Amino acid sequence: MVKGFAEEYREDAFSLDEDDSQWLKYKSRPMTECLRRVRAMAGKRIISVRVDHRYYFQQGLDIETWIHEGLIDILIVAEESLGGYVFDLKPYVKMVGNSCKLLFGEEVSCSGHDLTAEEDRALAMGKKIDVSRRSLTIEEYCRRALKWYEERCPWCSYLQ
Repeated sequence: MVKGFAEEYREDAFSLDEDDSQWLKYKSRPMTECLRRVRAMAGKRIISVRVDHRYYFQQGLDIETWIHEGLIDILIVAEESLGGYVFDLKPYVKMVGNSCKLLFGEEVSCSGHDLTAEEDRALAMGKKIDVSRRSLTIEEYCRRALKWYEERCPWCSYLQ
């Protein structure tokens, strides 16, 4: 990637800021090309992608190009963390327009962690391990769903 970038732009990628837009756009090409191939193979099947709302472009995911080229049918915007997060969905509403469906990806676990190998072995041996987690309640899910729905469809505020 760095060599190809240097040949095309006559710049050393290592000398750029890690968030340089030209570098990020270049870095996203392989994933976009992969998605073009998937779209061609998928025919009428639905393609959905889930992205982190903060870092998708830095991760090589050029969702604006995917939307513009009709490569995806559903964009799921979320956060790579425990549940209960909040962010502004409006930029994504604007980005997708009527090109594809937009969903908010929610995470049920608000605290805790996946079992480590050691914890898993200890549980298998009958040892007591604290595996407690806090999960969103059904009421929290409903409130959050309404919030995201209203951001996606502001004219639906009468549902409250």
